[in-house]
Amino acid sequence: LPAPSRQPISLSPAAATLGAASLNVRPGATSTVFSTSARAGIIGKDMDMAARRIIENAGYGEYFGHGLGHSVGLFIHEGPNANPREERPLPAGAVVTCEPGIYLPGRFGVRIEDMVYITENGCENLTNAPKELIIL
Repeated sequence: LPAPSRQPISLSPAAATLGAASLNVRPGATSTVFSTSARAGIIGKDMDMAARRIIENAGYGEYFGHGLGHSVGLFIHEGPNANPREERPLPAGAVVTCEPGIYLPGRFGVRIEDMVYITENGCENLTNAPKELIIL
């Protein structure tokens, strides 16, 4: 890989894309982006595709190289998952991660990680974290 550049780079387009691809709602609120996809009965690969489509449409598709998320229970990585290969439905009451990421080789990566509670009518974001870019 080339040496890291000291020149300023803009994370805004990638960060905005991830905000759109994540649930991007405040804890306790019902999702609007995934109101028709993140709900009980959705097949894991279809939930993944909802986020993947947003990232691809923004021109970052080749830089999102992992699944959207996985269920969380007694073990941190459980099924069913939200990834391109998952054929099982997500049940009501499941807690699933929603972690879209864009990784530009040799430059930077941006990832949002939320946990959502799947309900019959949608989902609830359990993560209390801002989606805006924070520069430290």
